[in-house]
Amino acid sequence: MARKMVRLAGVLSFLLFFFSWQGQGRDIEIIINFHRALEVISWPDGGDLWDGPLTEEFNETGMPQTMQVRANSDWGVAVRGIMAEPGTGVESLFLTDTHTGRCLMNPLLIRGSTGSWQEIPIGGPAVIYSGLEPTSSAGLRLDFYFGQELTSADGPGIYEGTIVYSVELGY
Repeated sequence: MARKMVRLAGVLSFLLFFFSWQGQGRDIEIIINFHRALEVISWPDGGDLWDGPLTEEFNETGMPQTMQVRANSDWGVAVRGIMAEPGTGVESLFLTDTHTGRCLMNPLLIRGSTGSWQEIPIGGPAVIYSGLEPTSSAGLRLDFYFGQELTSADGPGIYEGTIVYSVELGY
């Protein structure tokens, strides 16, 4: 009888160990929510785009304005202009003399490293770079060139304008 009790105790101990071990194992599902990300590492500097005097013809910036961007999804860059008091029917950015309020006769133009010259709209954006692929961790450098055509009707002065850069996923 004692032998049956020891045997029964051994079987019960084994069954308790087996079922308790079985009951403590658990499968869990791990989810990582990895969002699309975009980071502008450096923005264009702005400032004086031309080093010397401009001529009565088409003038292009020699040194580009640069931007450094890091992204993990498709992205692009667009620009638009801001004018304090655009005239009726004015749809593009015209540089304005800060002292007289007089505008240049032709709008400011922009282009990327590749692509055509575009006027900078003051309403909706002009897409300069689109469909750019995800970058490395160092990011991607983008160049922006500006062009301005002058005429004999444009007087001397310090002309300025405001450009808004928009860097977005999915452009």
